[in-house]
Amino acid sequence: MKLLASLVLAVTLTACSSGTTPAAPPPTSTSRAIPAVQNPLARFPADACTLITSQEATGLGLPVSEKDDMGGRIACQWAKDNGSPLEVLRVQVLKDYGLAKISAECKIGCGTWSVTEVAGYPAIRANGQLESKYGMCRLYVGLSDSSSLLVTDGDPEGMQKAATQGTASGPKCDRADQAAALVVQKLRASR
Repeated sequence: MKLLASLVLAVTLTACSSGTTPAAPPPTSTSRAIPAVQNPLARFPADACTLITSQEATGLGLPVSEKDDMGGRIACQWAKDNGSPLEVLRVQVLKDYGLAKISAECKIGCGTWSVTEVAGYPAIRANGQLESKYGMCRLYVGLSDSSSLLVTDGDPEGMQKAATQGTASGPKCDRADQAAALVVQKLRASR
């Protein structure tokens, strides 16, 4: 699971770095209108593993959970028992990162990002070329204007297809969408 966490971090930092200037000018944050969060959520559990029950995790096909609180983060990962280390669903609460800030800070690879909605909350589907290449689904859901939920999901089939066929058609994001909706519903119920 640590391997996927490292890959997620590398993809996220690469996609949202403010390092060297790309050859083509990056899209500005105004290219994506980020809606305000109408019903902000401000209470988050200290253990993100409580955001998806064991029954829900089993229903998602990933029954094994592992808390990731390194550096004070609120994050949890779910995987299959003895499954691929790349097929991991990860949920992290970003207390100080709203969607507008995430969108504004993205400089590379965000031209394909799209704004959507999850369980009545605005979201950014942050899947670009790197996510397609590495079979990773990345979804940010706005919990308030200054906080968000990051859900990432590894898609080994997408990775295999990209490796063998050289295609970058994008990962399947159904499970990430389901997990995000479960978490948002749980946070709304706990208000």
